[in-house]
Amino acid sequence: MSNPRASIKCISSEHYGYYFGKPCILIKLNKVFDWNPEPYDIDEIRNHTTMPLALKADIEEVWSSKCKGRFNDPDPCPYLNMVWLHCDGESDPDKENIGPVTYTPKRGFPGYFFPFRNQPGFLSPLVMVQLDNPMPGVLVNLECTVWARNIKHNRLRKDGLTHFELLMD
Repeated sequence: MSNPRASIKCISSEHYGYYFGKPCILIKLNKVFDWNPEPYDIDEIRNHTTMPLALKADIEEVWSSKCKGRFNDPDPCPYLNMVWLHCDGESDPDKENIGPVTYTPKRGFPGYFFPFRNQPGFLSPLVMVQLDNPMPGVLVNLECTVWARNIKHNRLRKDGLTHFELLMD
């Protein structure tokens, strides 16, 4: 018999996972007028020295399952046209206490949402980040970073990232 708690989703009828100790956190990018992200290609991702290994592995899986074999196609693989998202604990103890993380509906923000030009009816892209098994009773510092070629990261200035804290009872 499967564990019913293993399938908790980020929806209101499931109380966004909070009742079950699997909280969902809504992440959205700020609207930056006329900004267009520059997606990484697979070789840049493979050779990136600061990108988290878990994110690189997930992108590699997307590439292998949906993009491999498109070398003769003049257009880059649309599945890599993303502003990628990675959420993790800020320090090593936080990383141990955060547990596995699930992203819904995708592991980032699709490129077709950009650029923002104040279009009527525009809805900002959202990602629900579900912490599947955070350690109860421990304050966890979380950091979510976004990744595209033209996003710079600076922890002191909070460029390319957001920080928050979670305490599960």
